[in-house]
Amino acid sequence: MARPSTRPSLQRCPESHPDAAHPSNLMNLPSPTPLPLARPRGFTLIELLVVIAIIALMASLTIGAFNYATKAAARNRTSATQGSIMAGLEKYNTEFGEYPMPSAPDGTAQFNNTTYKAGGAEMLYQALSGDGTSAIQLATGGGRGSDGIIDDEEAKSMMMEMPKEMWLQVGGRFYIIDGFRRPFQYTKGGQPNAVNPTYDLWSYGDDEQNTQEDTLAAKTNPQISVKWITNG
Repeated sequence: MARPSTRPSLQRCPESHPDAAHPSNLMNLPSPTPLPLARPRGFTLIELLVVIAIIALMASLTIGAFNYATKAAARNRTSATQGSIMAGLEKYNTEFGEYPMPSAPDGTAQFNNTTYKAGGAEMLYQALSGDGTSAIQLATGGGRGSDGIIDDEEAKSMMMEMPKEMWLQVGGRFYIIDGFRRPFQYTKGGQPNAVNPTYDLWSYGDDEQNTQEDTLAAKTNPQISVKWITNG
């Protein structure tokens, strides 16, 4: 009896038909539909407004931080200068037996286009640097003006070192200034508007409204003097 064949029967695939790859048949195939080109999407009006708002917020925060840091640095410089002035005034008191008195306490000067009382700041410059005496109330009266140069004779009356950052020349006169480049304020003790028995020494700080306030009521009113830097 004959054994059955184990060889698989060969079947012709439809694709192997000799007409399947004929060029005419390929041309009759449907061409693929082209995909539409994606149009670039722009920002909507709301998205633009949100971006602008975020940029404005970041800018305001940056400017606010910068202004805060600038004012803080100016206040620190003011406090350091104030401490040096107070040390010089104590030396002056030891030398002459009293604290100095301005010859023109109500004198004014322009600083950054703002008028300040500056008679005390001019007196402080002369009393502590030795450069002139005209702004100091003297028993003999008179006195010589300042020229910004301390000679050997004037150096004998110097109460403290006076770096350039501590003083400013305005209109031919010299003034001790604070960290905001404005004149220090001074009232000798015993005056009707003095808080302390020795002297009042203060800076208006970043207060640009009360630039001529020196009354006792203003000095003791925290709503007015909240930004001032005082000696107590």
